[in-house]
Formats: sequence, structure tokens, C-alpha cells
Amino acid sequence: FPVTIKSGKLEYNRIAFDAWARRYGDGDYDMDLVPRGESKTKKQLAYVFGVVVPAVSEHLGYSREEVRYYLKKHFGVVVEIVDIGTGEVVSEPKSFAKYRKGEMSAFIDECIMWANSVGCYVPHPEDLK
Repeated sequence: FPVTIKSGKLEYNRIAFDAWARRYGDGDYDMDLVPRGESKTKKQLAYVFGVVVPAVSEHLGYSREEVRYYLKKHFGVVVEIVDIGTGEVVSEPKSFAKYRKGEMSAFIDECIMWANSVGCYVPHPEDLK
């Protein structure tokens, strides 16, 4: 859950938290607060859309949009969103717009490994320098 600490107090979305609690039920849990870190970079986005997606698209014969959707669904960060009308919690891929730098790096690494496993060479960002 995204949270903010202001003046020593924790601020969070109570509806989302309560939906999560209903989903997982009674019990003892640990809660970790982790600093958000830097936002993803333009270079990371350019690499995903300019190198990874086109390489996989060409290799497998799917459109770039199909490849982008597949990669994001299988290797992207998943968020839980509460339907405030029903209280149902649904999981869906996080928008790239909200990715942090570390999340995007992990996504890129997973995509490269998967592409290699299906016979598609994707040059690593370090190899492009």
C-alpha cells in the first residue's frame, strides 16, 4: 500500500487496507515500510519500448502492443486495487507511469531472461553503450 508519513503520523487509504484485511483474514502479520526510491528513468522506458518490445515482437511475430501487454502482465509489478462499489480486490499490472527505478530494472532483467529462454536475443542496456 502506498503510504505517507506526515508530522509523525501514517496516512494511507483505509478502504484499500480494510479490503486487504478482509481478503487475508484474521492472523498475525508483519508490515514493512520501504522508502519509494527514485522514479524510473526515461532511458529505461526508451529501452523497454525501443529495444525489448521490438526485438520480441519481431522474433515471435506478435504486434508490439501484444508483446508489451504480455511482458507487463507476466513480469511487471502487480498492484491490488479495491472496487469501492463492491469491496472486491482485483490484481492488475501497475502502470509504467508509477514504476520506481528499481522496479523497472527488475522488470527489464526478467524480460531479457525470458526473451533469451524463447530464443530471442535482446541486448543488455550495458551492451548498447
